[in-house]
Amino acid sequence: MSNYKDSKRKVGSQSEIPSIEENSNAIIVKGYQNFTIDKTSLVINAKSKFEKINKVLEELRDTQEYNSFCDIGCSSGIVSILAYKNNFKNIVSIDHDPEYIGILQELANKLNITNIDAKMESFGANKGIYDVVFCGAIIHWVWSLTSDFTSFEKIFEYLTSITNNILLIEWISERDHAIRGFGHITKNKENYTTANFDRCIVKYFKLIKKIELDGFSRILYVVEKYHHQ
Repeated sequence: MSNYKDSKRKVGSQSEIPSIEENSNAIIVKGYQNFTIDKTSLVINAKSKFEKINKVLEELRDTQEYNSFCDIGCSSGIVSILAYKNNFKNIVSIDHDPEYIGILQELANKLNITNIDAKMESFGANKGIYDVVFCGAIIHWVWSLTSDFTSFEKIFEYLTSITNNILLIEWISERDHAIRGFGHITKNKENYTTANFDRCIVKYFKLIKKIELDGFSRILYVVEKYHHQ
């Protein structure tokens, strides 16, 4: 069992107690997200999925002038830091867990990053509008357990309302071992399937591409908001 397990934290990000350590060269973040940042170069050592996310951010940076970024379910903030490295000027980072928000605030302070606004908020509370919105591996929890968002339709209605251009959303399919193990998707009348997810997302966004982040069952959808004339 991990040293960071806490009986009050049951599953997913809630099963890990975040912590931050520092030595002369690097900052080490532990918890649901584990990564190391070189304090001088800001080079991040983390799971390969974050290299793939960073590549997408680099492509967005190189092709468009996007300034604002929202990281929903930010955890310790690795994607927010990647957004900072890719020259997003206004970064809002949201998580419902105060301990993770505290870690991100401490991390930003140590790295002298002043344009990350870390907020403790539940999904759907933020009403800003952002050039790029990132939504990590939280949709299965939102869909299952958040009373105002118990359908893909409601989730995408909200996400399109805060997305000005690009949505990056991580889908964890019904075949994923964690989904099967948690058993939480039975709490909803709608079927939690890739087909239903796909059917709904294209009503609000144009698919640009899909990227495997961690095997076949965890996919990053890169989509663009429709702008009706």
